[in-house]
Amino acid sequence: LLPGVLEYLAVSPLGTRIFEIGDVFAGTLEKIEERTLAIFGFSSPRRDEPLWHDTDFLALKGDCEDLVRRVSGRAIEVAAAKATDFHPGRTANVTVDGAAIGYLGAVDPRVVARHDIAGNVHLCVIDVNALPEYRTPRYHPPSRFPSTYRDLALIVKVDVSAGDLEASIASTLGDLCTNAAVFDEYRGPQIGEDRKSLAVRVTLQKGDATITDEEADAAMQRLLLSLRERFDAELRA
Repeated sequence: LLPGVLEYLAVSPLGTRIFEIGDVFAGTLEKIEERTLAIFGFSSPRRDEPLWHDTDFLALKGDCEDLVRRVSGRAIEVAAAKATDFHPGRTANVTVDGAAIGYLGAVDPRVVARHDIAGNVHLCVIDVNALPEYRTPRYHPPSRFPSTYRDLALIVKVDVSAGDLEASIASTLGDLCTNAAVFDEYRGPQIGEDRKSLAVRVTLQKGDATITDEEADAAMQRLLLSLRERFDAELRA
């Protein structure tokens, strides 16, 4: 399907979005494997942004999250990966409950150039047969008590992913943490060559009482100690 998608984007204006689904075959004459793949994504003009930052990758990840949530009722996880014809540093595997369902990322610029596409192409490939059965999301009543939040700018090694950081925060704080979301990344000479800064918002809330500033501050101190041990993280000045 990928060559056909690229051929279509080659004759379409930049910014075109596409969704294609079809059967593909692989293997030998003795054993042929058939899979149904869905490919979706878009072309876009080249952006003037650092090599480590890819706005369109994040937009595509959001599209994938929305699609999988609608068809399966579940959330995806992504992790850095490699895939044929995709950019080696801007590609990620997509899993649901630990099971692989596909991958997404930027198509290798050399492949894009061979199809005479002037900009970038970002695509997601989903194995339709690997999608789990739909699970109706369960309703969890929100707490009647107000929440509070703390924003942290953490300096970590470049190989620490936002997902790993968010998962570690949630695990460390337990029920007290209702959300942990990385919302910004920075790299530069002030941070160090092998380090980066991740800004994360940690939302804290109790189910039986209003959380106090003292309780929130104590939770943050406990969290920072845990992140220092696990990721060698430190607060950015």
